[in-house]
This record gives sequence, structure tokens and C-alpha cells, in this order.
Amino acid sequence: MRSKLKIILLVLLFALGVATTGDAAAGQPIAFTEGNFFVGPQPFPMYVEYFIPIKPTHETPIVLIHGCCTTGSGFVSTPDGREGWAKYFVRHGWKTYVVDQPGHGRSPMAEQYPTMSLQRAVDDNVALLKKIGRAIFIVHSIGGMIGWKLCDTVPDQVAAVIGVAPVPPANIPKGSFPAATAIGQSFVTSGSGPYLPEDKPAWYKLEVAKEAFASATLFPSDAMDQYYATLVPESPRAVNELMNKDGMGLTADPKNIANIPKLIITGDEDPRHPRAVDAATAKFLGAEHIFLPDVGLPGHGHPMYLDRGNEKIAEVILDWLHKKRL
Repeated sequence: MRSKLKIILLVLLFALGVATTGDAAAGQPIAFTEGNFFVGPQPFPMYVEYFIPIKPTHETPIVLIHGCCTTGSGFVSTPDGREGWAKYFVRHGWKTYVVDQPGHGRSPMAEQYPTMSLQRAVDDNVALLKKIGRAIFIVHSIGGMIGWKLCDTVPDQVAAVIGVAPVPPANIPKGSFPAATAIGQSFVTSGSGPYLPEDKPAWYKLEVAKEAFASATLFPSDAMDQYYATLVPESPRAVNELMNKDGMGLTADPKNIANIPKLIITGDEDPRHPRAVDAATAKFLGAEHIFLPDVGLPGHGHPMYLDRGNEKIAEVILDWLHKKRL
């Protein structure tokens, strides 16, 4: 009889749009709702997917912002089918939101996309905060430039920001982020000069993706084809902002964001984010810095949220948030 009641309960949960997943700590399933909505104005509204525990154990939500040429899907599951960070966080009681940056994935790509600024993503995330309230942001790669500017724009609405191999703000001392030039040459439409032409969307080169993303020991290399299939074209304007062409990159004043808890995480097998580079970004922003081998986690590269053992990095993040009393 009890088994029948459990089956009926699960059927009712799914019928009501409620999913369940296992809780690694307690060994019991945890129920959560999932859904989606859009925020921000035309022509670049932003798709937001959410995972909300039926009984959250933390009041402040987590927002995950992906990097260049990717979508939020990698935070939900990995190319080889493992659980992504979003599911890990909701499983530990956190209200979790995953965005597709404007023009990426399930966010519509407008005709003006080749000249779309990263500021659009900042604006849409400000709109998201108006809807969900003060939040923690986890930002990856080019999402770092978005995250730092978001802190600078609405510092009272950002509870904390965790930069995962993040791009620094454009006003960091010149020469502090040498990978910018290599990133600019990573696209099929890269011209002879240092900057991208802004006449059409820019596609990432397969060979560069393998070298920059799949070189780490713990990256699921057997799923590289599946991973490359998930990549989407990037706005050339966004990449030019990353390289601070004509001073157009997004800036952040460290004084304005001094009271926001900040953390930068670096893997030891990320060719574009060596320890010293991310340490310099952390120093400039007044952020703490974790080099993963120092906490017993070697072998991680740039998209570390996809690596085997990604849940151990998520655990490091949650431990840090706990220490910040969030």
C-alpha cells in the first residue's frame, strides 16, 4: 500500500509541474518546480529558466550567466549527460536561475545582433533582479565582464558574485589580460586585424574550441562533438568590447563594488586563464581567489562546470557562500 501511495504522489507531482531529484546529502528526493520566462525589452529579451525547491533552504537565489558562444544549457547538464551546476544547487536547497544571454540559445537573435553590446545582457539582468530580488551571480568567461558591470550598476542588488575564469572589466590595467588577442582570433570571421568585423555573427572555430576548452584532463573529451554542437554564434561587438576596441569595453569601479563579496575561481589547465592572470583580476577588483589545485582539485580547464568532478567545484562555491552567510 505504501509503495502505491508513493507512486501516486510522484505522478501528482509531475502532473503539477513539479520535478524530483536526489539529495546527495540526505539520500532523499527533493521536489522542485521548473519553468521559464523572458525579461528585458525588444529586440533583445532574455530567456530565463528556473529551478525552485518546494522548500528552499536559502532565501537568496543564484543566477548563472554563461560565457562566449555558449548558452545556459551547460549549467543544466553536461555534454556527456551528467548533472549540471543548476541541478546541484537546487538539490541543495537553492533557488536557481539560468539565463541565455540576449541573442543566444532560446533568447531571440535580432537583426542587430552583430552590433549587440554586452550592455544588453547587463540591462536584462537588471530587469531580472527587479523580478526575483537581490541575487548571487555566478559568471563564466565573458560573463565576467557582464557581472562586474552589473555589480557597478546595481551594487545593492548583487549579494555576491563568483567569477569562473572570468573576463576582467575593461578598465583593468593594460596588458593584464593577454588572452584577449587570442580570443579575438578564435572565430571563423576573424579578419587580418585584431578586431572582428561587425557585419555578421561570429562562429567559433572547431580547432580553437578543442585547444581552448577541451584540453583539460577532466573535460569530457569523448563528448567533444556534442559540446561543439551546442556552441552558438557570438556578437562581434561583444568580442570587440572584450578586447576594449576604441575603449568600448564595459568597466567597473572597484570602489563602487567594494562591499560585494567577490570570488574568482581558476583551474590549472586553462590556457587563457593562468593563475597569475586571474590573481591580478582578483586583486584589482578586491576579490578572493581560489586556485583549484590548492583545494585538492587539479585537472580543470576553462569550462570547468562541464568537467568531470564539476560537483566538487560546486561544493567549493557553496562552502564559500556559507562562509559569507548567504
